[in-house]
Formats: sequence, C-alpha cells, structure tokens
Amino acid sequence: MFSRIRQTLLKPDLEALKPHLYPPVVFEPLSFSRLPKGIDNIHYDAAISPDFRRVVVRLVRIWLQNALYPETGKTQRKLEVDQLETLHKTYLHLSENAVHLARRQRGIQVLQLFQIGITKFLLQTTREEAQSFRQELQDQASKSRGENVEKHEKLVVLAKEEPLYLYGIRRKLFSHLHKLEQTKLRRVRHSLLGSYWPVPQRLIINPMLVLPSLHLDEAVMNDYHLLLTDREGLNGFNELNRLVTHLFNEYLPGEILSPLGDEKGPSQENTIEVRNRLDQGTLSGFLEAELFLREVLQEEEYQDGIDSWLDIPDNMSILFPPDDSFECPVARTRQTSVKWRGYLVWLAEAARLRLKKAGLLERVSAHQEAVRLYRVFNGRLPVRIIYHFLAGLRDKKQLQRYLLSQNLGSLSTDEVARQLQLARRKVQRRSNAELQRDISDCLLSFARFRCDLKNAYRAYVVMDQIRILKDKSDIELSKANNSLHVFYRDSEGSGEQQSTDIVNHVIIKADLRGSTHITEQLVKQGLNPATHFSLNFFDPINKLLDAFGAEKVFVEGDAVILSIFEYGDKSNEWVCVSRACCLARKMIEVMDNQNSKNKSNGLPTLEMGIGIAFSNGPPAFLYDGDHRIMISPAINRASQLSNCSAVLRNSPMGKITGDRGLRVVTASEDLMDKIADDRLLRYNVNGVELDLPAFLKMQKELSLYKGNDREEKNTRYFMGQVADKLGALHTLVVRDGPVRVWQDNSIGGEDRRGRRFFEVVSEAEKIQEAKRLLDSATSRPQPPSSPSEASGEAG
Repeated sequence: MFSRIRQTLLKPDLEALKPHLYPPVVFEPLSFSRLPKGIDNIHYDAAISPDFRRVVVRLVRIWLQNALYPETGKTQRKLEVDQLETLHKTYLHLSENAVHLARRQRGIQVLQLFQIGITKFLLQTTREEAQSFRQELQDQASKSRGENVEKHEKLVVLAKEEPLYLYGIRRKLFSHLHKLEQTKLRRVRHSLLGSYWPVPQRLIINPMLVLPSLHLDEAVMNDYHLLLTDREGLNGFNELNRLVTHLFNEYLPGEILSPLGDEKGPSQENTIEVRNRLDQGTLSGFLEAELFLREVLQEEEYQDGIDSWLDIPDNMSILFPPDDSFECPVARTRQTSVKWRGYLVWLAEAARLRLKKAGLLERVSAHQEAVRLYRVFNGRLPVRIIYHFLAGLRDKKQLQRYLLSQNLGSLSTDEVARQLQLARRKVQRRSNAELQRDISDCLLSFARFRCDLKNAYRAYVVMDQIRILKDKSDIELSKANNSLHVFYRDSEGSGEQQSTDIVNHVIIKADLRGSTHITEQLVKQGLNPATHFSLNFFDPINKLLDAFGAEKVFVEGDAVILSIFEYGDKSNEWVCVSRACCLARKMIEVMDNQNSKNKSNGLPTLEMGIGIAFSNGPPAFLYDGDHRIMISPAINRASQLSNCSAVLRNSPMGKITGDRGLRVVTASEDLMDKIADDRLLRYNVNGVELDLPAFLKMQKELSLYKGNDREEKNTRYFMGQVADKLGALHTLVVRDGPVRVWQDNSIGGEDRRGRRFFEVVSEAEKIQEAKRLLDSATSRPQPPSSPSEASGEAG
C-alpha cells in the first residue's frame, strides 16, 4: 500500500517525463516506387560490380582458411592486407558513383537501393561461400588418401564452428565498410545530397544483421544479454518486454504494450503460417527476426513502424542508471531534482522486485560471469551451459556429468568445476550496488536488442524487395528490359544505367505478298526458292541494316520486322524514324529490282506493304535460350499499317490504283467491326505508312520543307534530308493526306473526324515531283517543331 502511495506521489505524468528522455526517431519506410521493377515484376533487379564481388569472395576465403587452419594466418597476412585495400577502394568508388547517380537523377531511391542491395549481397555471399568452402573440403576428403583423417577432422571442426566462423567474417567485413560509411562517405553524401544517411544508419549498421542465427549464443553474447535469447522454461525476451512495458504502461502507445496474461507467443499454426508466407531467399535471419518479434510484440508495432522513446536505448540508462547518482538531466529546481531522484529510486526497486518475483534475478546477474568464463575456458564449454549453471538452472551433479562428456583439451575437469562453483557463489552473493548495475546493464541490453531486432526486420523487408542478379542471362534480360540497376566501377561500365539503355524505338513491318506463288513456280521449274529469295531479296536488305542502324526482330517467308533503337548516350543520333523511312524506301527499291528480274524470267511479281510505328520508350525482351524475343505495342501497330484490305483490293478502286499505292479510308460501323482494330481500311500495295507518333517524331528530328499538293485538296508534302550511320545523305519525302470515307464501294469525301495518314513517298518520279512542288513553294525550311501541326491521325 505504501509503495503505491509513494509511486503516486513520485510518478511524473507523460508531459513531465518527456523532457527527461530522448524522443523517438520517426521511422519512414523505404520505398523504391520511382524505380522500375525487375524482370519478374516483383523485385528490383541490381547488378553488383564484378570487381567488388571478387574481392569479397577472396576475403571470405582467406578468413575461412585462417579460421580452420590458424597456422596459415601469418603467410596470408600480406594477401589479406592487399585485398582489404582493394575492398576499401572499390567500395568507395561504387558508393561515390551511386551518390553522383542519385544527384543526377534528383532522387535518392537509387542510392538507397545500392546501400540496401550491398548489405543483402554481403549477407548472401558470405553464407554461400561458407557453404561452398565446406563442400570443397568434403570433396577433398572423399578423394584424398593419406590426408583423409586430417581432412575429416577439419570437417568435424567446420561442422561445429561454421556459424561462428561466418559471424566473425561478417563482423570484420561489415566493420571495414561501416567505417567508410561513417567517415568519408557520410561527408560525401551530405555534400552532394544534403543528407548524411539517406538510408537510416540504424537500418544498415546493426549488429543483429551479422548474426547467422539469434540462437548462436557465442555471437549473441558480444552485443546482447544472454537472458534475451534464453528459452529455458520461459522466453527471456518476452519476460523482460512484459516487465518494462507494464512498468511504463502509462507512457507508451497502446500498440507497444505487451498483452496482459500468460500468452506464450504464437501457436504452431501461426509459426507455420509465417514460414510459408515469407519470400526470404537466402536471408534466414528474416524468418528468425519475425518469429522473435511475433512472439513478443504486437504486429502493429514492428510491421507498421511504430516507435516510441523505448526504442532509444540510452533512455534505459537515464531511467535505470548503473549507480546511485540518479541525476536529473534537465533538473530546473531542487524540488524537481528531488522528485526525479525519488522516482528513479522507486523504479530501480520496482524492477528488482519484479525480476525477483519472475525468478530472473540470478539470470540477470549470471551474464557477465558466464561470458568471462567462456573466454577463460577458450570456448571449450558452450556459454549457455555456463550461464544456466551460474543462474542456478543446473545442479552440481548435472554439471559434473556434462563436463565428463566433453573434450576440454588441456583444461582439467576439476579446475573447470571449481571455477564454475566460485562464479556461481559470486552471482548468488551480489551486493545491492552490483545488482543495480546488473539490472541496468540488462535493461539497456534489452532496449538495444528490441530496437535492433525491429530495425533488422525492417531492413530484411526492404532487402526482400531486391534481387541481386549474378547469372549472365538474367543480367542481359533485365538490362534489355531497362529494369537493371547497375552498380559498377567506371572501368567495368557506366554506373549510370540510363546512359546506354534504349530510350525510344521504331518498328518497321514489311508484309510480303506473293512469295508462296513464286515458290511454287520456282519448284516447278526445278529452281531453289531459298537461294532465289536470299540472293534477290533478303541478302540485299541485310546489307542495308548496318547503314541505318536497324536490327532484325522477326523474319519469315511473308513478313519482315525490323527495329531501330535510340540510346541514352547518343542523343546526336536520335533520328530513328527518319532512318526507318529511308530504309523502308530502300526495301521497296529492292523489291522493285527483284520484280524486274521475275518478269524477265517469267515469274510472278512480289508486292509489299510497309508500316512504321514509333514508341516513346524501350521495348521489353524475353529470352528463349540465346534467342531474344522483343515485345512492343509498336509491332502490332506497324502490322496494321502494313495491311492491305481485301475489300479495297477487290473494289474498282483497287483495279484503278494498280500495283502501287496507299489509301486509308473509313467505312460503316458494321464493316469496321468486322475488319480493322483501328476501324480503318487500308490499301497498302508497295506503300509505306507512318503512324502519328512516328510522324511527330520525324518532325522533331529534321528541318523540313513543307508544301501543299496543287491537285489533291488538303494534302501536304514534307521533305528533308537525313544522314545514315555511314554519313550518306538521303532525301525523305512524306505525304500528309486526309482519311476519306468509303461508301458505295468507292472513295468519297474526307472523314468528318479530320483523321489523317502519313505516307513515305517511294516512287522516284513522285519524289522529283515533290521536289519541284516544294522548290516552287514559298515556305521556308521548318525547324524541328512541336506536335501541334498534325491535327489528326489514321486511327
């Protein structure tokens, strides 16, 4: 009763407590939403510098070798020093490149992706190399003869010590990189981006991340109290969390309070649900972190990023000082100081009583002595065994039986037992001052563990969004789809991904007609159709591709699809549509030449319809083995433009137009629903049609002369010159005409919606006619213009 009265008198309200404590740091979840998703449409793809990968692997191998064969340490020291120097230089280079890339892109997400991605890469690589090292040793042991016994002995040691070796390697590796992060790189980031830590420091510099397992006591003890991972009859972390949150229940948000009662964590079904749900890859720590948190904390706290002053470990040192000073850090008056001191005295006593009631006092005091004895015994005894004996959880007989079953090396069983007994009595006879120090240290460690565990979980959640690509085909596929985030040194390739990626592309679709009929005639005459088409059609077209920067997308007997790309680092060559138009006209010329030969040889002639469609962005790619498959909406659009409608071909207009011409018309709703996706009919025989985006792009590429057709109303010609990749100039003429109405089996007036189509003029006489027309026109060359001149499009 008196304790409650005292508590009521001394206990400050929340507003009075706040000035004494460090405020929580607001957690802002990391997001890569502005970056493109990877090829699986789930993760963000990243490729890490081959140089950096190599030096990390070499260092891991050196440290594994030194751990398993300590006698080789001195001989490998120089090699280790050289590799560490390379590690520092390479990491500095990669980090600075990522900072500059973030500055150029005016966004820090790419830098955040780099920092989190590097962390994931290191965690994955260290584990993979440890497993690979063990497998190699097993292979050697199975093959060797004279050294077979020694190899097997080393395998036994490795099987036992591998997790601890892995922990030591990670700790050294991250320590070297974190020193760079906290010194030079911190200043570079602030200088160029105005932020020291775009990724919160506590997210990547976290001892929890380097732990191979939260159950690896010999690693956990270096940073956290052994009670926190103790499962002997209870959940130590849960017990401490309940004690602290109930002690401060009036000062904490509801989402942070532990539930009252005797909940022991999730059921087996819940644990299975967690295991099945996580897409954890090789990040085993992800699963452990969530299981630990889910047993103790409410999901809202660790999943939604809810933080409080409890997540600042230094606040535990303020509330539970290790000595009797009980100073008030912000005392204004003597009265405030006295009241604060009284409150802290009450807190210390309340914590001691609650720990005693829970049977945890000896476990709290046993940690320091257990760690000391583990090191005295050179790791011959597991620290958990030592800890449990000192905490009174094992009796003398149990200890004696255990010691007799262990290989203690040069240690005497009696001497080990004697030292353990002395340490146990020391734990049992702690003075009040020593007990207060033990409780202070334990609660400070609890706050660190709690905070680090939440931040490790948050880091794993972000890491789980990133996929580190190593397979060459995956890297090429992701790069081809413009979804790869490349973090290379300058000597390995551009660190700025966009600089060499495709930014635009144009598709040229040639619909070849009559090839089947010609093939039949050639076979009848005993001739080889394959060589005929190769020599007279495909080979001449293939020779044109390099000059115009074109690539083959798809080739069959009755169709050819080509593409021309524009790249980010070659803006001076952004004339893909103009070159596509000239290439299409050259393809018509190739076909005309073949038709001349066909006529002289008594063979049928070919006809072709070409469509050109532009896409303001990169295409997507799939791979079938080594074969690359392009996916682009421009392919379908170009196919529409290259089409020739049977309705128009069989009409009187088709007979009048003959073997060359391009007409685009619109018709009744019923007819359009049956025939064309863009609700237009095309008569494209040896013609070349552009879509509106391609025409607008061409206007931006070239300075064009413009003139009106004197004979055909509302029809204009545009003429300019473009150089191919070899430097040769080509004259380009494009006709801009109105879409007309198809009615009563004939062409009528203009489409009332004002739609237009755009044709690349391919006949030499028409090009000369356009030149004369434009020469006589009063208009001057038009500069690369905005899209406003084109009021409509075919479809």
